[in-house]
Amino acid sequence: MQNTSIERANEIINCHLKNVEKLSGVLKSVVLIGSLSNNSYTGNPGSDIDLVHILCNDNDIEIRNTMFEIIDKTQRETNNDITISRCVYSYSDLFRPYKMDFELNKLNKDYLELPIEILRMKESGITVYGEEIIGNIDEPLREDIILFEKLSRQWNEIISAEDPELEESRKKFLENPTARIIAQIVLTRAMLDYYFATNKSCSSKLVIGNAMNIDVPRYYFQRLLELAVKWRYQVDEFTISEGREMQLLFKEWRIVRKEKDIDFVPLYDA
Repeated sequence: MQNTSIERANEIINCHLKNVEKLSGVLKSVVLIGSLSNNSYTGNPGSDIDLVHILCNDNDIEIRNTMFEIIDKTQRETNNDITISRCVYSYSDLFRPYKMDFELNKLNKDYLELPIEILRMKESGITVYGEEIIGNIDEPLREDIILFEKLSRQWNEIISAEDPELEESRKKFLENPTARIIAQIVLTRAMLDYYFATNKSCSSKLVIGNAMNIDVPRYYFQRLLELAVKWRYQVDEFTISEGREMQLLFKEWRIVRKEKDIDFVPLYDA
């Protein structure tokens, strides 16, 4: 049985930091972001350890691949209890204009999330290894977020074209998704909606519902967002009727968002 407690998460981080010593000469920094850095970690399904690995060398594919191997090694040594994010960048990648000449493939998926990961580092990042670099790196602009989200859509189109059967399965799954998947999708998108509506960052799934309610009071899917937050953080109190309501609201959520611009935020009277 997997151990996903916060104590176990800290044990895994310590194990990983010992493993990355192998790259001490070329690893500039490791930054903890996400729920473990903003005190919203629950250990519930979907919880992970968000670590951003910053290399000294530019575009060194061999070192980057070695870092991925070390992440895999840590996962094996810790029984795959909690997933460690596969984010590996060069220090120069953290400065605008951001690198855009990477190939759109599964190995480079972390590059598609670069501006978002930088926002999360700037907001609540904690340096757990190496140099303190957070204060030096650039703040992404709205145009950066939009550009990389467009690249993500292109990546999804490529993946769909490469494996039509998988894409068809994904579409069928989204017609009747689990509460866990709905919560993950809705919470993740709500953080983008918050940014596009306010030009402020909120990377905490725990507080995003309240932040949207205060700062974006006309948010069309506030009820769905509140249900997603409740499922994530109060799952024992989540009722069957709330699950049905979340399913219905998510179907509307998908319809309303279909073929909309990247920075579209659904608002009442918009």
